[in-house]
Amino acid sequence: YVFISDKSGKLYMAHEDEWHDHPILNISPQVDPFNERGFNHLAVDPDFNSNGYIYVYFTSMPEGRNKIVRYTYNFSAHNCDLSSAYTLAILDPMTATIHTSGAMNFGLDGKLYVTTGESSNPLFSQSTTSVLGKILRMNKDGTIPADNPFYNSFTGINRYIYAMGFRNPFTADIQPGTGRYFVCEVGQSLYEEINEILPGKNYGWSLIEGP
Repeated sequence: YVFISDKSGKLYMAHEDEWHDHPILNISPQVDPFNERGFNHLAVDPDFNSNGYIYVYFTSMPEGRNKIVRYTYNFSAHNCDLSSAYTLAILDPMTATIHTSGAMNFGLDGKLYVTTGESSNPLFSQSTTSVLGKILRMNKDGTIPADNPFYNSFTGINRYIYAMGFRNPFTADIQPGTGRYFVCEVGQSLYEEINEILPGKNYGWSLIEGP
């Protein structure tokens, strides 16, 4: 399977060298696509072949909040029924139309890792009461893993926080075999960064950029 999304809210698929002309999922009426907002990222469940789960990250309108929603792919109908939507998380409101992020990856531990931008508000990155400018870690059903580094010290959805101090961590990947987690971070005027993410660490923005 190859999945291709557009920022307006449509998800397309190719399977066994066959391109499907119609989107398998269309949530355009729910999506705010202005500037860097939109349907920005997706992740496919490691057990996709048995459960059909696809996770999407998009900016909803009119609230201006980024949401993580799971849809179930119907293998016989070749689409995702809108009624299958299951919301894992609704993030804090954005204050700008840039620095949206939303890269999602499944770690070898089976947890979903999600990057969030600081919505062009650097104060969010160092705030312990905002999930913006962070790396989040959650279970497949959106619950909060009890071994998250701030589980016992933060409250509410802030217990998702796995690492902090980011500007716009726009893409990420898990190294096969080792499970090491790397995130690409947008700098301001000096450095772009590739960071290996470790639990509970602070990556510095806006206090530090680069080394």
